[in-house]
Amino acid sequence: MNIETIYQNVNILACTSELPEKDWIELRKIGIGGSDIAGILGISKYNTPLSIYMTKVTDVEQVENKHTKFGKRMEPVIREWICDEFYEKSHILLYTMPFPYFMQSKNYPFMTSNIDGLVSLAEPYTFEVNGESFTVPANECGILEIKTASESQWKQWENDSIPDDYYCQILWYMTVTGLSYAMIVALVGKELVWRFVFRDEEIINKLIETGRKFWTDYVEKKIPPAPMGMAADTTALYVLYPTETPEKMLDLSHMADKRLRYKEIAEEIKILQAEQEKIKQDFMAEMKDAELAFVGEHKITWKVVKRKEYVVKASESRQLRIY
Repeated sequence: MNIETIYQNVNILACTSELPEKDWIELRKIGIGGSDIAGILGISKYNTPLSIYMTKVTDVEQVENKHTKFGKRMEPVIREWICDEFYEKSHILLYTMPFPYFMQSKNYPFMTSNIDGLVSLAEPYTFEVNGESFTVPANECGILEIKTASESQWKQWENDSIPDDYYCQILWYMTVTGLSYAMIVALVGKELVWRFVFRDEEIINKLIETGRKFWTDYVEKKIPPAPMGMAADTTALYVLYPTETPEKMLDLSHMADKRLRYKEIAEEIKILQAEQEKIKQDFMAEMKDAELAFVGEHKITWKVVKRKEYVVKASESRQLRIY
């Protein structure tokens, strides 16, 4: 395995297997990680440039949700599972190993990485995507990235595709480590899928420049980027500005148009909500005591939703759902 390539390209700053939370927060603040770049690019469903900026300039803790906890729990299982699954499909031995280190790029110090592991093959593996042939070399290590996703996200993995945010994350890791390929393994619902990704120097150069600009223009200068309108931006603004300065006053005359549009939208929402409620009432009036109805192929239900936690009157728990 060409693991020496990694050591030529990075500085190992810490072993992350038992790293205290406060130390992890400080490490994340020294650079941009692979999971950050999609937010900076504006292609993440969960993060934005402002929310990533917030993690670099404050001591806010990254709260794990049930999905991230599940993903971490499943990593060792998936790491072992993919070896069996890959051999069953290709008859080629695949080796994986954890690599629990926080790395900083020697060439681009603002770039950091914390990968799920390394992978290598006992023999060359050739495959085709859209009629184009690719070969993963034997005995050469690549990055192993492990993901979990619900069945509802299956479309993102169809036809050999990879979600854009994961693709950028993997290219970021390859840039930091200097490795030439990566294997992303995803448990989507109950099915295990994998994709091999090779370096794309054109996209890598764009990622480097985007990351550099974000770091120098915003983080180093302590200038927050503009919000994008996502919930993550609201959270970031509350964290960045938790309290007010008594009697501090600003003149925001330059935002007069935004204030006017805000008021207009508020009125439009009221009108639309009233219209939506009227349509809902029309369905209820037509259905009366029916549980199920159809509008063409589209289902309408109006039934009591039972909750284990407490008991409510049927009239209060009968919910209309328009599919």
